[in-house]
Amino acid sequence: SLITRTPDRQPVGDRLAASVAETAAPSRAWDHIRTAVATAGVTPIGPLHRASGADEVGGFALGSFSHDPHHALSRRIRAFKAGTPGLRPHADFLAMCLAAALDHGHAALATGVVVPVPPQPGEPADTYHLVDLLRHLRLLRLRHIGSRRSIIEDELRFSRTRPPMKSISDADRPAVVRATALAAGRTRGAAVILVDDVVATGATVGECARALLAAGTREVTILALARRDAPQSSPHRSPIGSAAPGERMVAG
Repeated sequence: SLITRTPDRQPVGDRLAASVAETAAPSRAWDHIRTAVATAGVTPIGPLHRASGADEVGGFALGSFSHDPHHALSRRIRAFKAGTPGLRPHADFLAMCLAAALDHGHAALATGVVVPVPPQPGEPADTYHLVDLLRHLRLLRLRHIGSRRSIIEDELRFSRTRPPMKSISDADRPAVVRATALAAGRTRGAAVILVDDVVATGATVGECARALLAAGTREVTILALARRDAPQSSPHRSPIGSAAPGERMVAG
């Protein structure tokens, strides 16, 4: 079978990555993904520490991210990021998951302009994996998959380069990204769904949310393919605040 049953205890993205075969027909895969996300919803990932100070940002993730090479969703995300632009493996699957989350995952995601976390300075946008993912989201519309949500791929940019986040401790990440994101202001007065692949401490998405709000965006909600669970014994785990999980960050 191209689609197999998995235990319901896992986040919906984890279950889908393990149950939807890579060879599944797009129409059948979409029906399964849409139904699963509409039934289970997406997982709140907030509140996460915001890089600019004491405020917090919340949002949602489809699944979890693990360094276990056998973890299906993590394996698909890593292969997608490492793939050739335009020909990345699992692009349709991940774009369908994103489309289902936007349309059916949670009421807080039902409206809003979609904006990706930007690439590092000097990295061409046309080879950036998140831009590639959103292009696949647009292509799905030609198959009548997903809603016609507005997407602004270049609303955000980073003003300076930084080391890869995986080389930076959780405790140091907020300081490394602080005041590095700039927004063009094209989402002034609008709600934004800020898309990232994997959220760990929330430092990067928090900095991007700060820049969007400073440029006049009304509210920001994070949507990630996966949330990285910090090791239980990690000394660098960033503090989690007390706001309601999944709440939007609102200007003012």
